[in-house]
Amino acid sequence: MKELLNKFRTAVTGRWAVSFPTSVLTIAVGVVFSIERESLLVPNQLNSRLLIIACGELIAALYLFTVQSLLLGSRKTKPQKIAVCVFVWFSTGVIRGISAAFYAHFALKLDYELLTRISNATLFTGFTLAALAFYAGSIEKNQIENRALRSLTDFLEHDEMELTENEINDRIEALEEIKKSILPKAQQLQKIASKLEKQNSIANKETLQTLRKQSEQLALSIEDERKSLIRNQFERDEAHEYAGIRVTFFTGLFPKTISVRITMMVFIFGALAAQLPRNGLGGGKFAAIDGLVILIMLFIFSRVSRRLSGTPLILIYPIAYGAVFTWQFLLLKYQKEIGFDLMNPNQPIAGALKTLVNVYVPSVIASLITDSSRENEALTSANENIRARVKSLSKTTEQLKNKVVAARFGAIQGKISGVIMALQIMQDTVEPISEMTGSNKFLLQTIKLLDEAIFEIGNLGRQFDEA
Repeated sequence: MKELLNKFRTAVTGRWAVSFPTSVLTIAVGVVFSIERESLLVPNQLNSRLLIIACGELIAALYLFTVQSLLLGSRKTKPQKIAVCVFVWFSTGVIRGISAAFYAHFALKLDYELLTRISNATLFTGFTLAALAFYAGSIEKNQIENRALRSLTDFLEHDEMELTENEINDRIEALEEIKKSILPKAQQLQKIASKLEKQNSIANKETLQTLRKQSEQLALSIEDERKSLIRNQFERDEAHEYAGIRVTFFTGLFPKTISVRITMMVFIFGALAAQLPRNGLGGGKFAAIDGLVILIMLFIFSRVSRRLSGTPLILIYPIAYGAVFTWQFLLLKYQKEIGFDLMNPNQPIAGALKTLVNVYVPSVIASLITDSSRENEALTSANENIRARVKSLSKTTEQLKNKVVAARFGAIQGKISGVIMALQIMQDTVEPISEMTGSNKFLLQTIKLLDEAIFEIGNLGRQFDEA
């Protein structure tokens, strides 16, 4: 709970405590609530209702613009006090209700209806501004983190590019060393082994065959390592599944998720701000049952959407919204027949449209939060991968410079040169090879040298993988 409160305080006390987008959305949706309220208080007087609503909205907007400049003027540069933010949000609602009541009484000679007008406007305006400040602030916080991660990733990519160029040059040098110094000796070794096998006696035939096969294996291991070096040069991590996501407030106009939790908050608030003042406890009961059914529907559609992709996933959203609209229309149309007898029920189409908005707006907010979180996840993954590659490139480049070209190839060449020299001695001797003392032992030691050379070449590739 403490963590949630800290998160709320961090999100709402900055520049999004009051903002133009959230204020416009609050006024736009608030007009719907005001129309419902005034339809109850001023029936059959459309012009009077519109004038009362317009007065309340204009004065509330002027008040909000003035008070945020006086009390929250520094919100873009430093956090504000949470108590001041709460005062601005809910006092705007109070002014909204008082303005409508005073205009109704003094300009149109109607009753004040202060309690109804102020309670409805205060609850709606205060909670809506607070909720929008929290969600917009959370999205902005994620976006700031994402911009920082993107800048760091660009910086690391620049370092990686420079290290990659160095590594490519070192790998080219290593490949040239293999082709120039080792591969010709391996080919020479194959020829000598084949010639010895032809001129040798039966006694050493099996050992010489092993030697010839080892010399062929040496050539193959050199070619395999050459391909491995080239392949490693172009290997890169697969792109993250959310790579390329860019979040703006326009990307949420087409929701990519079906919100359940945020919608639940909206319906709880709707029961308090709309139904209780309009229909009393019966309205609260109606809103609770209605909200429960809609949440179950959204939960089912949300679970189904997680198993879909492509066109079926795109179609699930209009199907879900259509189901919510249909349910709300039928519920309002036949509310008396199923046991509800609301004093002031909404018109079926108007109520269904309002409910649709109450589902759509939370889905927009949830989509923006989800996309910003996915963007953060992709950037974090890319950042970690680049860090790992930069670290690997640094180690690999150092090994290529200090060990591979100088030490490793020197050791391999030494072993192969020793084998070639020993076999040339056997080939050029005037005595029959079969009569040489310990010739088989000598050949076995030669095979061992080749095994070590092949191991050195294979170990070279493993070093690159570990790096």
